[in-house]
Amino acid sequence: MRTWDAVRLIARFIAQYSSLAPSPASWRTDEHDAMYASETVLWWYVGLREYVLDWLGLLAPPTSSRPAYVMLDAGCGTGGMLARLAPYGTAIGVDLAAHAVRVTRERRGCPNVVQASLTAIPAAANAFDIAVSLDVISDTGVAIEAAALDELYRVLKPGGRLVLNLPAFASLAGEHDVAVRTARRYTAREARALVERHGFTVERWSYWNMVLTPAVWVARRLSRRKPLDADSAQSDITPPVAPVNRALLGLIRLERRLLHRVPRLPFGSSLLVLARKPVAVMEASVPVTSALADD
Repeated sequence: MRTWDAVRLIARFIAQYSSLAPSPASWRTDEHDAMYASETVLWWYVGLREYVLDWLGLLAPPTSSRPAYVMLDAGCGTGGMLARLAPYGTAIGVDLAAHAVRVTRERRGCPNVVQASLTAIPAAANAFDIAVSLDVISDTGVAIEAAALDELYRVLKPGGRLVLNLPAFASLAGEHDVAVRTARRYTAREARALVERHGFTVERWSYWNMVLTPAVWVARRLSRRKPLDADSAQSDITPPVAPVNRALLGLIRLERRLLHRVPRLPFGSSLLVLARKPVAVMEASVPVTSALADD
């Protein structure tokens, strides 16, 4: 996309939709504050963002010869992934939580973000080269995962790529899921079938965080023994002491390098899916003009 076209896209997006926010959702602002504080440090967040960039071929620093992509972070949270995508083109974020949007704009320094539901993404059809959605369609905030996937399909260009990160295996559910509103966990078979039902072609998938999955299983199982509610539950996003954090990130990086040699890992606490909208698909590029849908 030409620079002027990208500028016009951003200007239209922000001007038209920044005042059309959906009704406030009951997201916990303390969890968003904790996410902002940890997502450039915590081994899991850093490892996930490196996975996404690696699978998109964007892990190397941007160069003048690289194409400038138009990218969507669908459910951008407090902007950690959005900031990592920004050097590679035009990166736009949407999130349903008003506090997360404010944090992304005011603290993260990413202005191209609006409050919106994934079931009604405020963008024209065929607008994006890349869409990323990390642990979002599994949330209770997205009432109908099918509607979210239909929207992601609609806004991607033919040939555009989608990266999903999803929580894996129902047996790994625990207090963390309650705190961050995770409603569903997936097996690879379920996730692939879901994505393909909505028109995408799955090009690559793998579980990840394999080495630590037994420890996660034990911790989550123990956490289920106490009464849990969305107001008191605590997530797992507080970074451990620095040496431990570095060691855990090192394990994740070793797993990612292993996936350059083997097609996938057999299990893990998370599941990464890379899919593509078929090139042959052409749709009318009509902006969304209706009010954003509430979840």
